[in-house]
Amino acid sequence: MTNYEEYLKFGSDSDKEKQVQMLKEINISSKYTDIIKSISSEKNLLIFAEPFCPDCRILVAIVERIRALNPNGINVEYLSREKNFGKLNMLSSDNRIPCVFRVDGIKIKKILEEYPSELEVTDKVKKEYREGKYTDLIIKVLLNALKSE
Repeated sequence: MTNYEEYLKFGSDSDKEKQVQMLKEINISSKYTDIIKSISSEKNLLIFAEPFCPDCRILVAIVERIRALNPNGINVEYLSREKNFGKLNMLSSDNRIPCVFRVDGIKIKKILEEYPSELEVTDKVKKEYREGKYTDLIIKVLLNALKSE
């Protein structure tokens, strides 16, 4: 299983530094903390991402904050799109990253690809997304998928 530390090795030292810095900047509000900690059954996420991608950096930082709040309940496996393009292509014909799937046994459900579907993506929205202005929306999307059975 490819964890966060191994994910950081997907990119250059500069990409790694940007990802680590992004993680430092992400905070999860108390209104979500209890919800995250209350997830009692094991949940598995598969994430195709690359540290060079600014959209991936924000999503991965949020996922890692969520995972840190419930490390025994939330498992995350990261795959490089570049090295696993065929696998991503089998799961999603768009092949955009970040791409997040919930894995439940043999069932795989796409949760998010590039941006939450609730966003109408414009250049302004992309910039705001990368600045962390949609953190709560990303958390809601992830929690809805993690809480569902």
